[in-house]
Amino acid sequence: MRRLFTVLLLALSCSAQNIPIKHVVIIIKENRSFDHMFGLFPGANGATYGYAGSQKIPLAHAQLISADLPHGFRESLTAIDGGKMDGFYKIAKDYQSYVQFHQEDIPNYWKYAEKFGLADNFFSSMYGGSFPNHMYFAAASSDDIVGNPSGQKQTPNAWGCDSLPGTYVIQVDPTNGQRNNIFPCVDIPTLPDELNAAGHTWRYYSATRTAYGFIWSVLDSINHIRYGDQWDTNVLDVNNFASDVQNGQLADVTWITPTGPVSDHPPKSVCVGEGWSVEIINAIMNSQFWDSTAIFLTWDDFGGFYDHVNPPKEDYFGLGIRVPMIIISPYVKPGSIHHTVFEFSSMLSFAETLFGLPALTKRDEEADNMMKAFDFSQKALPPLILTPRQCPNEKERPFTLPDDDGD
Repeated sequence: MRRLFTVLLLALSCSAQNIPIKHVVIIIKENRSFDHMFGLFPGANGATYGYAGSQKIPLAHAQLISADLPHGFRESLTAIDGGKMDGFYKIAKDYQSYVQFHQEDIPNYWKYAEKFGLADNFFSSMYGGSFPNHMYFAAASSDDIVGNPSGQKQTPNAWGCDSLPGTYVIQVDPTNGQRNNIFPCVDIPTLPDELNAAGHTWRYYSATRTAYGFIWSVLDSINHIRYGDQWDTNVLDVNNFASDVQNGQLADVTWITPTGPVSDHPPKSVCVGEGWSVEIINAIMNSQFWDSTAIFLTWDDFGGFYDHVNPPKEDYFGLGIRVPMIIISPYVKPGSIHHTVFEFSSMLSFAETLFGLPALTKRDEEADNMMKAFDFSQKALPPLILTPRQCPNEKERPFTLPDDDGD
């Protein structure tokens, strides 16, 4: 009922203001907490120190290339420590969690936040790592899955229906904590399904099956999409996104996940990853679609890095630890910092409200739809065309995917 009331109100508002947003673009980067990225951003709820138990720890200057820290379901709860946010020292040795970037380390991300909007109360949808959090981007649910797939060492690029037999994820019954191992190929309702039913378009750009980064192509875990007739037409190579936009193709809702080298996922360079993000955003800003697009740029989980804000508890699965969210659009309130509680389901709620779609789950039904970040009556902001910076030649650490048993 509340969603219906909201949609009716928006319909009246759209009629009065002629809301120009026709395209929603969700860009999903990897493994960074808010304090780690924007703890020093003026006016934001950041921190320059954390706690390791009762010990106060200054947040050291982060390196552009760093170790991949443990960040699963169990590690999230350890770090949160019942709301005290003082257990990060237990999940990574030598206080590696207690580091943060300065403005000069991420200058272009910083410029987007200064020019457009930054949300400093934006949380990952659940405790833990990439696979279940990415499911929230598509479905406002992880289907009660709490960890990354295991048992598929021979196929490091596949985490969904394309995984080898014997691959499993842990699914937990939230009413009694009972755990079951299931193959990571499920059937749950998704936003693409709702868009299809309402006659709207969607595309999901990701790494291809043979490339590192396909693990984040979460629609591979949705059986009816992976084996449906839209897999080949709507789930596309991320390397083609810029040319598609240049050629006049942008869906009503678009998800974009990177290949591994440009993902911001440790041990990959944040400088290199930032440059890729700039190229993706430039492609939209240089196109005919800039004046009708809302871009949401976020990171999929905390990556093991410190954050000082205790996540609100929505249900058994989260919310998870706070992550950055930059909102980019001609109609974002310029230079704004948004303190409202948002989560990944908020982006689905935004699209559902914009297009008059029903909620998928309790999460997107109750999530704030982020409309308050926009002023559709303001003069449209011009594009901010940035140049990817020259990255220092740093030695890259070897990459390994940490085991995650979903505890």
